[in-house]
Amino acid sequence: MKSDVLQSHEQNPISWSEAEALIPFYGPKGSRLLCIPRKWTPPFTLWPERHVTELNGNPSDEVVARAMASIESVLRISKQVILRSSVIGETIWDRGTYESIKLAGDQSPITWLKIHEALKKIVHSTAGRKTAVIVQVYLEPSEFGEFGNILRVSKTRDQWELSTRTSNSTYQTDRVNTQRDSAPLTSSPLAARSGVSRERFFGPIGAWINNNLVRGSATRVNCEWILSDKNFWLVQLDGEDEDFVGINPHQLPIEAWPVELDVKTDLIVVPSASDIQKWDKLLVLDELSDTIAQHTPRLYLLHCKTVFENRDNSQFYARLEAEFTKLFGKSIMIRTSGPTGREKQTNLPRTECLTPSAALAWCVKTVSELCAAGGAIDNLAFVVHRFIASRASAWVRVDPKNPVAEIHGTWGLPDALQFCAYDNWEVHTGRQDITEYPDYKSHILLASEDGKWRYERVRNDIARHQSLTKKNILEIATRSASIAARLGRPMHIMWFVSCAEPDGQEANIPWYWTEAHKTDDHAGRLRPRLFKVTGYADLDQISSLRSRYSNLAIDLQPKSIDLFRDNDFLKAVSDKAIPDAIPVYLKGSSLCHAYYQLQKNGCVVIPAGDKDHLRVRKHVQFGKLVRDGVPEKIAANKEHASTINVPASVKLPFLIGKFLEELLEVREAETPEDKKSELADVFEVLRGLVATSEVELSEIVEIAERKKAKLGGFDAGAILLETSMPTAQNGDTVLIPADTELAQIRQIDNETFELPFSYLGFSQVGAPKTLRFENAGVELVLTLNKDHIRISVHQFPIQMKLDF
Repeated sequence: MKSDVLQSHEQNPISWSEAEALIPFYGPKGSRLLCIPRKWTPPFTLWPERHVTELNGNPSDEVVARAMASIESVLRISKQVILRSSVIGETIWDRGTYESIKLAGDQSPITWLKIHEALKKIVHSTAGRKTAVIVQVYLEPSEFGEFGNILRVSKTRDQWELSTRTSNSTYQTDRVNTQRDSAPLTSSPLAARSGVSRERFFGPIGAWINNNLVRGSATRVNCEWILSDKNFWLVQLDGEDEDFVGINPHQLPIEAWPVELDVKTDLIVVPSASDIQKWDKLLVLDELSDTIAQHTPRLYLLHCKTVFENRDNSQFYARLEAEFTKLFGKSIMIRTSGPTGREKQTNLPRTECLTPSAALAWCVKTVSELCAAGGAIDNLAFVVHRFIASRASAWVRVDPKNPVAEIHGTWGLPDALQFCAYDNWEVHTGRQDITEYPDYKSHILLASEDGKWRYERVRNDIARHQSLTKKNILEIATRSASIAARLGRPMHIMWFVSCAEPDGQEANIPWYWTEAHKTDDHAGRLRPRLFKVTGYADLDQISSLRSRYSNLAIDLQPKSIDLFRDNDFLKAVSDKAIPDAIPVYLKGSSLCHAYYQLQKNGCVVIPAGDKDHLRVRKHVQFGKLVRDGVPEKIAANKEHASTINVPASVKLPFLIGKFLEELLEVREAETPEDKKSELADVFEVLRGLVATSEVELSEIVEIAERKKAKLGGFDAGAILLETSMPTAQNGDTVLIPADTELAQIRQIDNETFELPFSYLGFSQVGAPKTLRFENAGVELVLTLNKDHIRISVHQFPIQMKLDF
């Protein structure tokens, strides 16, 4: 079988493990196609790599005749076929890389000449990699798309993403949970059913894949599907394993910026105090400096006017390049700065890493372009410094009136936050609490040896790791809050995270800030019909698509990173979106320039990475008794606390509840010191109970001593199990096995249960316990938490009784 030409009508579906064993011969796409039930995929012929190599050369007439005979069954079914590569060793990351060719025999027969030409194109597209080939019936799709539970989608295998595309390149995405779906019968076609949503139709397919096809393996699967003539068809299965291809960002070496040299220069100069006050990017860094970390690379200033006035002076060019070499040597970064006192101009020209000659050329070219665009050269300057390497980067939203800082972070260079997935944290700077919303980050943006930005794939097993450590999260949240308080305004601050200082120490560097812009909550919007915009050319289709789809939205994914920093391009996007109120979807952070620029233009902008949570915690209801000084402490943390003082008659139930809460804290305490602290809280609640009951504590202690003298205390740990009339078999003491649960929920009848108070003492905090009401088809899940009991009600299927 490993070297045979295979025809689907002659082969029963094979298992996933059998298909994996065939990959060296038929490639992953061809091998996994053999797993799909025959009613679920169009008929196909599969040529192994050895056969394709033979056919692509100068095959004999006999070999050609054998190849044509192998696809006769396919041609008998349809006059349209598609030839697809199945490259040996390709992965899910190679999707769309290699060519597929459709052949139609409606006007003239599909001959060997046509197949041979198509075969050569396919082999050429693989760039020398060995490949098998699939020849499959081609069905014209009315819709097509993907359905997968790959790691990008979710940490769990039961969460799937369904994308539905049409011939005009628009698409929709949905999430599908397949945990409660049953696998469909593989003996029947995947026929579309009226009244069944697309998500619920695909749910059973996901259940079949998880529970039948790849059961027992860690593999995730992505399916490619088509809808043709009221039937769905699976045409490709890609597997995703937690491979070790790619970078582990935690292990990247981070180069320190060099110790600055005291070198005298005339054109590129160290800014004076007046320069810092004049140029916005210099003033920004001065405003961001704090006492916690003052070590940053030295900044230099080059006036655009100086470059413009000497644009035809070759001696000036030589002097300027010499100064670039003397000061920096390599990895030169240049940013354009405007005057202070005006609204900050976003996305002004800036470079990647440059050599001295490239820095010179860039300055001359940029000054000419700025002048041609009508820029006032007197009001522009270049800020020059060495490249700052960092393991990660972040934008932080802070407001002096709000103790919660929001952080968006990712690995590598901060430009990636404009258009890539990111992690999200909310930090209460007063309490130092962190709420985490990590995301799947498949790539990292790094600087190459030649200075160009490049994307590198992140290892699958690392992609969901948080890009910032807890220490860094707390530090940049606290320092950002301090900066915002000092400057007295809400702001967004950009950070380089985990940089290496010349002395080997790690540093987090605040690098830029802007006024905080508004981010809208678009929860509850209708499912959009998305259209991917990768450049200017795609914008031409927006108007015609809007006339067809009332829920059209732009999915902004430019091919070039620079387009996200191009205000002209963002203006062109806005001009297409605003007249018809078409929202723009961004994968990047809402704290970055692209979001701000589009919103400033008047667009409705929806960041795909926004989480389903309140950005700032507004109201949290407690309804619990607290110590008298707690409201003042909350106020010190810049939160508003609503309190009410209740009379003694109402206070008693709250004290009882507080007593139970503090007793549970005693049980959870791990060290002697913690137990002392928690027992002190119990004692304080007891004093509150005594005072509310209008008695003296000394009286209570006296009565307690009399009771102990009469009946004893609780030192022995005697548990009363039951009482009965005495018999010869009765004993006084029973030995109970160590694992016996003494405080169980007691079932009285089918619908009645008793919960002993000791249940609270035995129950583990956060661990659910379930009561099942079989007659009602309901289960009640009780979860004990520190200050409350959570009750969840779930319905479960009732087994019907059948009488025969």
